[in-house]
Amino acid sequence: MKRNKHFIEFLTEDEPKRLFKAITGDGNKRDRALFLTGYRHGLRASEIGLLQISDIDFQKMRLNVRRLKDSYSGVNPIQPGRPKKPGLPHF
Repeated sequence: MKRNKHFIEFLTEDEPKRLFKAITGDGNKRDRALFLTGYRHGLRASEIGLLQISDIDFQKMRLNVRRLKDSYSGVNPIQPGRPKKPGLPHF
């Protein structure tokens, strides 16, 4: 029997902190928001590229995600930002 030897590699606890630190400053607000959205919702880069402002329901705090590669598309809840954390504190 042939086994799939592809293993998922997860980020270490320090790696997301270093990535967010690399995207600091007022000129990178868009990049931080996109990275945080992708990180929180487990999106692939191509799925982040497909996001449109119309995919966000600000009233119901939901994000419509169109998945690729045979994954299930769906609606994800948007969690409020936390104070003193990178990302979208205005939600």
